[in-house]
Amino acid sequence: MGSSPGGAGFHQLEAHQPAGVATRSLAVPDRDLPSDEGTPLKNRLYRWMGCNIGRNVEIMQMAWLDHFRPELISIGDNTLIGAFTHITVHGYEGSGRFRYGLVEIGANCTIGAGTGIGPIRIEDNVRTLPGTTVSPYLARIRAGSVVGFSPPAVQAPARDLPQEQGES
Repeated sequence: MGSSPGGAGFHQLEAHQPAGVATRSLAVPDRDLPSDEGTPLKNRLYRWMGCNIGRNVEIMQMAWLDHFRPELISIGDNTLIGAFTHITVHGYEGSGRFRYGLVEIGANCTIGAGTGIGPIRIEDNVRTLPGTTVSPYLARIRAGSVVGFSPPAVQAPARDLPQEQGES
């Protein structure tokens, strides 16, 4: 994928196709290119939907923020939302009934890839390890916490252990 100037304040992004297929291009405003301010285009889209997204927030690829009630999602400044993370504000209770709740993620947090988040209050400087599911198990995570799980110890089968001297 190449890039070239596309006019005042724009960058032309080109996706090169195999021979015989037309080249596609998209004009993207310079202000929407990745910068030290997070991912501006994606953040602006989530803000337009109703989410409260702080400054310098990075939302990585394939993260999913609930579109049913996005105004119930709040993400603080300098926070990273890892790839494949799911943030949901609703739960289906059956018979056409839904339950909604606030998702508040504080400032300076790192939400690991694949984290599952439901209604919860995550305070500042919290880190979740990849693959962690924090709600409905927790209602609040205190500032400075690291949340995850300890995998069970792995032991080699007895036949793979070296034999001690003197044993036959």
